[in-house]
Amino acid sequence: MFFLFFFLLIFNLSCSGDSARQSAPDPEATIAPAQEKESRSSREKPLAWEDSFKEMFREPYEKKEDGSFLSLKLQNKEPFAAQGFDSFVIELGVRLAEAKAPFTAVFLEAVGNEQSIFKARFYLSDVLEYKKGEISQPELLRRFEVEVVETVDSLKAKIKEARKEGLNEDAREALVKWTGLEPYSIPAWSLLGNVTRDLKKYFEAISAYKKVLEMEPNSPFALRNLAVCAEKIGTFDDSIKWYKQALEGDAQNVLLMQQLADVYRKNGDANAAMVWIGRARAIKDSADLWMVEGNINRHVKKYAKAREAYLKAQKMNPADTRILFNLLLIDLDTKNFTEAKKKYADLKLKDPRLAEELGGVYVFQESNE
Repeated sequence: MFFLFFFLLIFNLSCSGDSARQSAPDPEATIAPAQEKESRSSREKPLAWEDSFKEMFREPYEKKEDGSFLSLKLQNKEPFAAQGFDSFVIELGVRLAEAKAPFTAVFLEAVGNEQSIFKARFYLSDVLEYKKGEISQPELLRRFEVEVVETVDSLKAKIKEARKEGLNEDAREALVKWTGLEPYSIPAWSLLGNVTRDLKKYFEAISAYKKVLEMEPNSPFALRNLAVCAEKIGTFDDSIKWYKQALEGDAQNVLLMQQLADVYRKNGDANAAMVWIGRARAIKDSADLWMVEGNINRHVKKYAKAREAYLKAQKMNPADTRILFNLLLIDLDTKNFTEAKKKYADLKLKDPRLAEELGGVYVFQESNE
């Protein structure tokens, strides 16, 4: 009995010792979480130099430290104007210098007006010189290397405004930058073609339209404009080729046929010109077609047929002063000066600008005296 009692006593003591060991706290387990919390807290706490300018940034920003360089990217919703950005950069530089930030150079980026990007790079040594009065504020700004980086959106805004105000050269410069940012943008190249065409820079326009054609083969828009520009610089064979190619994709386009006929006329092929006038008229007759037919006949000195065609055009569209102008030219060609003077007087009343083109003709100078 005594032996059994002694055995149970030893067993209970052994079990309670194991339980105590299992429930005893592990010194490392309790210390590690506290250390981790303290370390994490110290990482999240802003440094003194960052505190010095954080109040300037009322909107989110991105920060990147790379050795002695600091990069800051503001996510400002209200875009900076140029002068406002300059002031902001100076204040930022002064604050960093006063806080003895551990950097030699700072790169700053922010959203500018008209959806552009403002960038600046400055050295804290320059800021310290400025604070000591060793350099002026204009010199400090020059050293800051502030630049405006255009974006596609900012360029589109500039182009729209320039086109609205008729400043095609400004629009052209912005479009060149747009094509640099997006070299495969059909809208950019198309608009560049239109703007340079309007500026009468036809070779540049042709290059732009060819870019469109590379990206969109058989584009009716590109082909038609290529044909127009080629006609303007006198490369009629190219113009004819592009008009025909455009008609392959739009066989019922009367305007393309009319324009092709006129290029054939200029190229000295009256027969081909009349063929295309006939094809166009079979689809839809118009005063413009009769006027082109009149031009074709006048070009080959068939004045009676030319006059007949012009009169048909005039009957269909009496308000078109170009028809009166061409009838007047026939009177000059046939030396019918009396009729020419009458038409000239009529033209001056109806379209003074067009009449000015004939102001240097000797017959009309006499009538003006």
